[in-house]
Amino acid sequence: MTEKLTFTLFHDPARGTLTLPRAALRLSRLSGARRLKLLACPGGLLLLRDVPTVREAVALLRLLSDRSVSLLLRLSFASHGAEEVPAWVDRLQGQEAQFLALLEHSGVDLEGLQGLLRQEGEEDG
Repeated sequence: MTEKLTFTLFHDPARGTLTLPRAALRLSRLSGARRLKLLACPGGLLLLRDVPTVREAVALLRLLSDRSVSLLLRLSFASHGAEEVPAWVDRLQGQEAQFLALLEHSGVDLEGLQGLLRQEGEEDG
């Protein structure tokens, strides 16, 4: 399983800048990256390597999949008039079988992907 942590940032709008925690950059392995993509929409940001490796793409998809389920549940509860969204919605962890089914349904050849991940692992040392 991919290591992940959640960081809470407190932004001072008066300063106009936001600093990312060094631990977050290290964990994401982006601290030494020279070229990054920052995608923005109202309410969120996504920072990633300009061209992620296969391993990074899988980890990002898993993270986004977990967050997507949580966001969908939040919208579902809100749209049905629930006064409060249960705390467990933010603690959802993607199930391995569900994630693999998502990849397979999306046209990913799981055996080919496994070979690519093995190859990258050998290259990483």
